[in-house]
Amino acid sequence: MEVNKIDIILASSSPRRLKILKENGINPVVIPTDSDESIPDDASCASEIAQILSMRKAKKCRNLLKAKEALIIAADTIVVCKDLTRFEKFGILGKPKSKEEARFMIRNLQGKSHKVITGCAVIRCDFLGDKEISFYEETEVHCKPMTGKEIEEYILTDEPYDKAGGYGIQGIFGNYIDHIDGDYNNVVGLPIDRLIEEIKEIL
Repeated sequence: MEVNKIDIILASSSPRRLKILKENGINPVVIPTDSDESIPDDASCASEIAQILSMRKAKKCRNLLKAKEALIIAADTIVVCKDLTRFEKFGILGKPKSKEEARFMIRNLQGKSHKVITGCAVIRCDFLGDKEISFYEETEVHCKPMTGKEIEEYILTDEPYDKAGGYGIQGIFGNYIDHIDGDYNNVVGLPIDRLIEEIKEIL
């Protein structure tokens, strides 16, 4: 995909999102942001939260830019386990901060299905004014049962601790995925096919 005369900005430090973009002919400038990742109190559902968080990233990046013309891409991926709604708002699992949190997450994901939702935000910065859109994609992920030993071995790796839900489908945990219903890239962190279509609409 080519966008002439416009800088494409990825408002994320995720190497996985950058790789997906490059594999599809998009070579962005990476400008990570430290936007607020707290869950808004008035959000009505998980998909709304993913879109709000991604738009926060995009707008924070917009505020950092001096250039008037650019296309900013931001995304936020969340894992939703319906069995955990009594513990987490909407059953959302973030990035585990400890082995205990990683163990809790993987124990509750193994042997069941859960949803991965990626919210995306795109801002087209222009001399005539900005245009912005947001959307989300949802994929159902079905996990194989895991033994206690397999869980313990997994949380001793580095993989769980920088990923929502404590796992990466493209990594070691892929061995414990039975199948998915939906977009694989969405689970990795960026629904590229939908994103390209949305970018075409905003240019």
